[in-house]
Amino acid sequence: MVEQLTRDSVLQGSTLFALLCERHPGRYQSTQVRTLQRHIARWRALHGPEQEVIFEQRHTPGESAFFGILSFYYKASLLRDVKEVEEMNELPKPIKIEEHAAIQDTFLARYVEGVARQQNIAFPGHTSDIAILVVFFEASSRNRPHTHEHDQTLLVLSGRTMVATETEKYILSAGEVITIPANIWHWHGATHDAPTCQVSIMIPGTSNFEADERNWATNYL
Repeated sequence: MVEQLTRDSVLQGSTLFALLCERHPGRYQSTQVRTLQRHIARWRALHGPEQEVIFEQRHTPGESAFFGILSFYYKASLLRDVKEVEEMNELPKPIKIEEHAAIQDTFLARYVEGVARQQNIAFPGHTSDIAILVVFFEASSRNRPHTHEHDQTLLVLSGRTMVATETEKYILSAGEVITIPANIWHWHGATHDAPTCQVSIMIPGTSNFEADERNWATNYL
């Protein structure tokens, strides 16, 4: 399959899938074509012909190593026999959550009161289309009110995390989890007495960080 992709740079995943089904009758289901197309797209991003359009690169500390682990996983799945592509049983190496690996994102910093640093654990296109972000809030730090297109789940790893909507407010301790429904106006961060570390798990979508403040300024007690 890799030889065919190398020989024909515009070969479509659906064409390859049809060839595989013809070669191995009854072995594959029609629902697997999307999986093969995703693998092909990732292979082309890593090993395909050079693109004429050049995008500005931003190198985030710790991210390149993480991407290397993930690229190994997808390269392995394509360079092996087709059977192993569908029956892959290897896992990428574990990632350690460490504050020194977190960075202060310049874009999101505009929407944070205080100091918050983040460590990307998983991001769309490299995993199963889910974003997992670890955020370290210093004491008395929180983000500005915002909304997300999809549900957001927050898991507290250390300290105490304050999560608030316009009408409700919760203080979560380490080990506690809360899910914020889609399109709900909310904010979250550390309490005033100690820093906190929280994990955000969410299907990527549109987020509105320009939401109106409402009672945000007076509800941080």
